Amino acid sequence: MSIRPSSLVVSASLDAIILDDHVTTRGTAVPMIERTGDKEGKLLTLFFEQGPLDKHADIQVDLDLQPIVVRFKPAPIKTILRAFKPPEDRELKELQKAVARRLLFFTEQTRIGLQHKLTTHTTLDLKVNINAPAVIIPHEQGTIGIDLGQFTVKSELVDPARRAAVLATTRRLDESEMQELKCDLFLLLP
Repeated sequence: MSIRPSSLVVSASLDAIILDDHVTTRGTAVPMIERTGDKEGKLLTLFFEQGPLDKHADIQVDLDLQPIVVRFKPAPIKTILRAFKPPEDRELKELQKAVARRLLFFTEQTRIGLQHKLTTHTTLDLKVNINAPAVIIPHEQGTIGIDLGQFTVKSELVDPARRAAVLATTRRLDESEMQELKCDLFLLLP
């Protein structure tokens, strides 16, 4: 990690991940996540930079994951979820209240609020590369294997010069123009 006066850089990597099933195998460790292909190098690399020196975005995030195999077994997953599950009666009511509050917030969004978002917009340059994860699901009649292939998520930033030109104009912007300039796009690529 390095700190500059106007930015922050964090780089991290993961060589391996171990998640073993001890629930359904009666104490024998069976890996639920396994690395495949080239086992050299980093399994996961992450780069985060706030305030990049080239100023192309406000925040830059790069994530790269090498191929893995995930063996899905419902029992360990249910055990993990049970540990984090809130009580049944409160969960639905709290979720409904949260959704209602959020909906009210969005309906109260005004034109001035959109213009404020345009002037204070933070751009995120996101690059995520996931290499060929595979999921294996045991079944009574055999095994189901799903290869998710490789996919990449990449951000398409709004041109800062266009944003500045539109904000400098004296004409009244319509809502679709403001929405287009307010949001960066994230593309899912094969």
